Formats: sequence, C-alpha cells, structure tokens
Amino acid sequence: MMDTENLPPSTRILLVDDDNYLRSVLCSQLRNKGVVAFAEAAKASEAFNQIDSFKPDLILLATELPDGNGFDICQSLRARGFQKPIIMLTGQMDEENIVKGLNKGASDYIAKPMRFSELFSLICAQLRQYK
Repeated sequence: MMDTENLPPSTRILLVDDDNYLRSVLCSQLRNKGVVAFAEAAKASEAFNQIDSFKPDLILLATELPDGNGFDICQSLRARGFQKPIIMLTGQMDEENIVKGLNKGASDYIAKPMRFSELFSLICAQLRQYK
C-alpha cells in the first residue's frame, strides 16, 4: 500500500519555496516518512547554492519566488545537467502553466495547497522512475 511506503533515509530532498510555514510542514511530514536529509531555500539564489552543496535526489520547486520563477530555475538546472526529478509546486493549475513547467524540464507538478499523501505518492513515483 502506498500509505505505508517510506522513503530510504538517505533520500535527499531540496524544498524551494518562500512560504516558511509550508516548508516547515512539508519537512516534518517528510521526516515522518523516513526522510532525514533536507535542504531548504526561500529564494532562487539560495536554491542554486543548495543544489551544488547538498546534491539533492529530488527538488520540490515553487513556480513563484521573490527573486525569480521556478520555470526559469528548472530550465537552467536542466541546462546545467541536473537530471534528477523536479516537482513543481504551483499556485495555478491551468493547462498553460502545467505545459510551461513540463516544457522547461519539470518531471511533474502539484497544485498548492496540496494534500500531503498525493505529494508523497508523486515523490515516490518520481524517485522510482529515476532510479
């Protein structure tokens, strides 16, 4: 069953979102699922530093950030050779934004506010596909 699935403790997740509350909730929920390695970034500029030093297995990336947008970050990560999953956290679920994200290299997307069980299933699926 998906509900009982846990991620390996070695899974490294980077969460890029300027919403401090959302980041803290997601981190604690992921911790409950066995993830111990987290990095967080509230801005695009922090995200790149974290990616280089933290080497995440998966990135949760907001589409809107104070100093840039997730679409551009995603595109530049792919251009730099980052091949691991990137799940976009979007406030808009309209088709245009979904297509734009996928075209820029996103692996998948989920609308905020999201249900954690749905997000966790996406994370597991993306990590399985990548491995």
